[in-house]
Amino acid sequence: MCGNITNCDYTFTVEDCKPPTPYCRNGLSTVVMPSTECISIWASDYDIGSTDNCPGDLTFAFDSLGLELEREYCCDSLEASGGGGSAIFTLRIYVIDENGNFDYCTTRIEIQDPNNVCERSGSIVAGGEVSILTTKAGLNNTDVTLFDIDNQLVSKQLTGTSGKYAFNDLTNGGNYEIIPAKDDDPLNGVSTQDLIAIQRHILGITEFDEAYEYIAADINRSNSISTRDIIALRKMILGTYESFAEIHSDQKSWRFIEGDHNFADPTQPWSFNESTLRNDVKTSMELDFEGVKIGDVNGSADPNLTSKTNSRNRGQASAFADDMFYDQNEQITLTIDMDEFETAQGMQFTLKFDPESLSFDGIADKSDEINESNFGFTRTDMGIITFSWHSIDNSFFGREKSISLNFTAKESGRLSETVSINSAVTRAEAYFDLDRTSDIRLEFRSTDQISDIFKLYQNTPNPFNDETYIGFELPRSMKVTLSIFDMTGKVIRIQEVDGVKGINQIKLTKEELNGGGVLYYQLDADEFTATRKMILIN
Repeated sequence: MCGNITNCDYTFTVEDCKPPTPYCRNGLSTVVMPSTECISIWASDYDIGSTDNCPGDLTFAFDSLGLELEREYCCDSLEASGGGGSAIFTLRIYVIDENGNFDYCTTRIEIQDPNNVCERSGSIVAGGEVSILTTKAGLNNTDVTLFDIDNQLVSKQLTGTSGKYAFNDLTNGGNYEIIPAKDDDPLNGVSTQDLIAIQRHILGITEFDEAYEYIAADINRSNSISTRDIIALRKMILGTYESFAEIHSDQKSWRFIEGDHNFADPTQPWSFNESTLRNDVKTSMELDFEGVKIGDVNGSADPNLTSKTNSRNRGQASAFADDMFYDQNEQITLTIDMDEFETAQGMQFTLKFDPESLSFDGIADKSDEINESNFGFTRTDMGIITFSWHSIDNSFFGREKSISLNFTAKESGRLSETVSINSAVTRAEAYFDLDRTSDIRLEFRSTDQISDIFKLYQNTPNPFNDETYIGFELPRSMKVTLSIFDMTGKVIRIQEVDGVKGINQIKLTKEELNGGGVLYYQLDADEFTATRKMILIN
């Protein structure tokens, strides 16, 4: 080898080619300013935490070059959209990094003119507000559709949080029909509490006195209230049905009534128009509609789907179950005690179990008060069981006070780690009267069986001078670690073994311990740890 060395230099550039990750608000709403008859919005107003892989400032714009940071909407923008006093525009918000990489998210802006800043004297406008009958609050995300005399679609509006809509530039003398529709989130405002109210009405305990209560309770659109409505609504609460159309082909999540409609007899509210027809239109019109949420008898629906639960007079109550370990193929009965619900008029919840660990076999105990009709079993392959029960006289929880379900273990496990109550499908809550609602949680009790099933026995013989045996008991098969220490805490030996359910034994010899005198042995298994003393005679 001559030891010759050479080198060369290269110049290279590392480029950032990865675009940012945009996160945008799902729509904003604003109004036209009286002073300018316009309103300006900034693309950056929509950012809610967009990120990039490299440090640096991000630019938010309405174009990919980052030139249009601001956009102005004026009265002519509203009129050009055909929206009149309200219009919704779809936007792309571009997020651009310092190297010019970009990505975008799609959102919207609702421009409103509630104060009639924009003059529309030269056009015919059909507009109004869609609100909830019970609260008069504006109902958003409602489709409002305009048809002409030939039933041809002219335009469609989607209401914002104000519930406002408007159709501009209608033909003078034209004939039009306006139809509102909304069919999202069937469980908005719907719970077992509504079942209680419907049953109290059917039994004559507390009868409905408002038209909307009758309309909301008519789940199957039979123009009457019966136990069939209770059965259908319970299936909706349990998740057996995913839409009201599965109950009746014409039933949607909401029904709408003309705003000026007067119910002559609130107990027979079945004849009402769900659309508005106007002939020979020559002047602007304000046509309001009021919505009734099907199934929501107590008027708790949220118009904007922002609040998940009503916190008024809300408490918390616990159901209890005994914790236990189980082995593969073991038959298990989960019994949930409901002592705290003795005075409840109704309750509902989602029972979640680990489908990789447990297989659901069925209800352990059935009665006239509780059976398959109280459960939803359509998602057991996902580890979900739903439950809904109510009774005017508290017959079930007043006497039996428990729910029992059978499972088979697919693998070893522990109940408290594989079973829980939550609100994943059916909200977990109990109703002690029409004004007091409590959240439900499932607590597991540690039983003597669980605490005693882990046992570390005294070694035998003890003292010993040749060999000894250490016995221990496990609730199920698992790996365990046996550690031997001297009096100074020095580790002499560590031994890992695969323990089995029941009694186990480990043999130790004098040679393996390499010493004598007072020693300590410690067993670690799962969450269990125990230590004992032994004496080796030299």
